[in-house]
Amino acid sequence: MNEDFIYFVVVDGRQPDYSVGMTTEELGEFCRDTLGATWGINQDGGGSSAMWANGEIVNWPSDGAERQVANGLMMILTEPVRRSGKFSPGDLVLAREATRLRLGPGTNFGRSVKVGEGESLTVLAHANNLEGVFATGQNWWLVASEGREGWIPESSLRPSGSGTAGGSPQNLQSEFAFLNAFRALFIQFGVRAVPPVQP
Repeated sequence: MNEDFIYFVVVDGRQPDYSVGMTTEELGEFCRDTLGATWGINQDGGGSSAMWANGEIVNWPSDGAERQVANGLMMILTEPVRRSGKFSPGDLVLAREATRLRLGPGTNFGRSVKVGEGESLTVLAHANNLEGVFATGQNWWLVASEGREGWIPESSLRPSGSGTAGGSPQNLQSEFAFLNAFRALFIQFGVRAVPPVQP
């Protein structure tokens, strides 16, 4: 690295038909003289040398595959948090289809317990305020049912009818009153095809 850039460098080796590799001294000189690096860390060598980018290994480790290692350096892009406000903690929702809950918000987390189509779930609050968080292309909610809990995409949920995103039947009544007030306003201006809204 230098004042302007951080470099991630991996050198393949021990593969005579592809690359014989570099000594630590050769690697240091390359980083200094070619990349213009002024600081550096050499983590490991041999079969432990692997670089993962955008979901895949981008070099050819000398073992022929990844080796399990205990450490690494990682660079990530942190995007602003995006959330949905469709549901609130305490809301009762239904599963649109049979699915498995995830261990975290996103398809990159493992699957845990099954939920059935139409199963009633309760939206839970999350300690880090991740309710409705956007991850892996969709919004995710932490839910629970009968002692089981996990994450489910918003597209797999629908309101249960026992409450709304406001979380209570009283809020539902308020929404109907508001919509009927709009209906009265439309009728006042000659729009007649607006039916009343029933709870």
